[in-house]
Amino acid sequence: PATPFASCRTTSSVTPARTRSGVSLGYRSRILVPTVTGWLFAEWGRLRPTNSLAAAEARLRTHLNRDRLPLTLVALRGEECIGTASLRERDLDDGPSVTPWLSSVFVAPSERGQGIGSQLVAAAEGRARALGFDRLYLHTPDRVSLYVRLGWTKLDNLGAETIMTKKLAPNL
Repeated sequence: PATPFASCRTTSSVTPARTRSGVSLGYRSRILVPTVTGWLFAEWGRLRPTNSLAAAEARLRTHLNRDRLPLTLVALRGEECIGTASLRERDLDDGPSVTPWLSSVFVAPSERGQGIGSQLVAAAEGRARALGFDRLYLHTPDRVSLYVRLGWTKLDNLGAETIMTKKLAPNL
C-alpha cells in the first residue's frame, strides 16, 4: 500500500478543471486510490476501531463515479495529488437520516493554508447541485469556522461533532 502523502500520477480518466491558483480539480482515477486511502486512513482511520487499510481502500473504490453518489474529487498540482473531498449518501451511522453528505475533505499538510480545501468544497457543492441536490450536509469536530466562512450553518451537535448544512444555490 502507498504511504500517506505520497505523490500520485494521474491518468487520462481524470478530467481536471483549472482553478485560479493553478490547482486542477478532477475525478479520481483508480491509480489515485491507494494514495488517497493512505491519507484518509491516517487522518480518520482510528475513528472506526474495526477498520483496516484494505477495507478503507475497498470502500474508496466505490467512489469512482461521476454521475452518482458516492463520488470523490481530487485536487492536483500538475500531476501531484494534493487533496480530496467526497460526496456520499450517508456519513454518520448514528447521525441524521439526510442526504447527501460532504465528507473526507483533506489537503496534504504541505499544501494547507492556500485555499485548496475551500476549492474542493466549492467543487463538491457544484457537483451536488449538478446531481440535482439542493442541500448538502457535513459533520466536523474542529473546522466549524472554515465551513461557516464558506456559507454553511450549524444544524446540530452529536457528541464532539457539529452537524452543518448548506442550501445550494441553483445552477445559473
